[in-house]
Amino acid sequence: MDFELSEEHQLAYESAFAFARDEIRPHNAEIEQSDDFPNWLWKRLAEQGYTGIAIPEEYGGSGSDYLMAALVARGIGRANGAISMSYGAHLNLCGHNILRNGTEQQRQKYLP
Repeated sequence: MDFELSEEHQLAYESAFAFARDEIRPHNAEIEQSDDFPNWLWKRLAEQGYTGIAIPEEYGGSGSDYLMAALVARGIGRANGAISMSYGAHLNLCGHNILRNGTEQQRQKYLP
């Protein structure tokens, strides 16, 4: 069995880390002191397409797999573990829960 990452998966990981290093890490002290997840950061994660990873294209996602989502979370986590955990919780507990258990109307409204 081949456990090497595909080029696409490796690029996603590296891109997520570069994004987090450049755009999240400089704000780590501010984020930690405020004990808040800044709204601007959710917008930036969405602009990067990270909030729609592993969400089907028909709902505005990228249609990628769970490995891609995990690699993005890992890349973000190298710069800020708390943001990575919040991102992962949002994607899995909210996004994927709506995808699996929500009505079609809810999927159209809330995803990605």
